[in-house]
Amino acid sequence: MSVPSPYSISRRDLLGAIAVAAGVGGVLGSTGCSVFRGKRLKLSVAPFQELGGAVTVALQTLTSVPEAALSGARLGDSSAAIAQNLKTNHEAHLSALRKRLGSVAFVTPSEPAPVSDDARAAVIERQRWVGEIAARRCVDLPLIDAGADSRLVDSVALFGSIVACQATHLVLLGEGNPKPSAGWGLPGDSRVQISTLQAALSSEHATIYGYGALGAHLPDQQRDQALAAITTHRDRRDSLAAAVTAQGHTAVSAESSYELPHVIHDEREARELAIRLEDSCGTYWRALLNQTTGGNRSVALAALTDCAVQATRWRSRSGERLPAVAFPGR
Repeated sequence: MSVPSPYSISRRDLLGAIAVAAGVGGVLGSTGCSVFRGKRLKLSVAPFQELGGAVTVALQTLTSVPEAALSGARLGDSSAAIAQNLKTNHEAHLSALRKRLGSVAFVTPSEPAPVSDDARAAVIERQRWVGEIAARRCVDLPLIDAGADSRLVDSVALFGSIVACQATHLVLLGEGNPKPSAGWGLPGDSRVQISTLQAALSSEHATIYGYGALGAHLPDQQRDQALAAITTHRDRRDSLAAAVTAQGHTAVSAESSYELPHVIHDEREARELAIRLEDSCGTYWRALLNQTTGGNRSVALAALTDCAVQATRWRSRSGERLPAVAFPGR
């Protein structure tokens, strides 16, 4: 089977996969939604209201503390820059959620995270709280079929992007990486389009190749980061290959070489490639979110989050002013 290169596939073609999920039908009791053939999906607004309320609270907490109280993970980074990055992302999240709610108001979750007396700790608590709410809703949302309201088509992927973004906020605040996934196993699921799995697998192949090409241009500490990333991508490559095989198909093999987006001459160009590799790979995992449920969706969400965290770490090392992007994988 021929699979487009991750560097050549168009974003429109890739995101088109998000809108298609086979096998949707019956009653989705856990979400209070029903899907009937020929009718448009009606998705409860509660998840959007709750997440919007949580983001609002986190933004209020962030704006209420002195910027000087924040400290970042990267040397020389200013607290003001970190605060601005988080504010910019929260505002983008609220705008995206409002588009799906229309005139319906946000609702603050009944059990907000406790607020520490320490200003920086309070901000961290709120960021982690938002991420936990978004993750729970992302996993619980139903499969979205092609006949759904256009505002809802990428809802699962939107929640997933917010989860990933919140993880990057914790990195900027010096909280390190999120808890590692228990494993990258992705059992076969007939609802996942084989073309989407193969494209994600092709992306992992290309990412591993790209890291191999850039590693020699990095100093020792950054080379260790690259080696750790390669190990993670290899694990995900193997899980995707197993998922493809479980559906009775032959997993796409790695090419002997891949055309890199630019020639690598030095450390800066190596980091730029690492950022591009993680951003590209995250896009494919985001595309898998709407086609999976339960444990499989949790695996895809963990992969998207890891790609976002790695990209943010590379952006931080490169001195980018706003290293955490609002919607990883989009």
